[in-house]
Amino acid sequence: MPVYKVLVGDTLVSVLRDTGCSTVVVKRDLVDKSNLTGKVKKCLLLDGTIREVPEATTEIDTPFYVGKIEALCMEAPLYGLVLGNIPGIRNPWDPDKTWKPEVKTNSQDKIVLAVETRAPTARKESAIKFTVKNL
Repeated sequence: MPVYKVLVGDTLVSVLRDTGCSTVVVKRDLVDKSNLTGKVKKCLLLDGTIREVPEATTEIDTPFYVGKIEALCMEAPLYGLVLGNIPGIRNPWDPDKTWKPEVKTNSQDKIVLAVETRAPTARKESAIKFTVKNL
């Protein structure tokens, strides 16, 4: 499964495009408190457990989808952003090949991007995948 570096708000994170998922999951600390909708949604995980998590709206910039989305906020998902099958999303085998994240510069016009080495990537790829569904 290809993993990309993408933007959630103005933060660069790893995204997984998950065709077994029916929603969007974002790491909770990537969402400002003011973007929480006040709703709590139930989601069914791959192991059959049901978890209640807060919902938020946020801007994402990925090769699969660009724009404002509603997402379920989890404290420690495997990736900063998990994109499931939502309306208007591109298939995992058909990302926008011309896509590049629009990283904003700070006041000194410096851009800082995190680089992920092969070892952490290999560890993540061997991790167990989870699936989230809205109930």
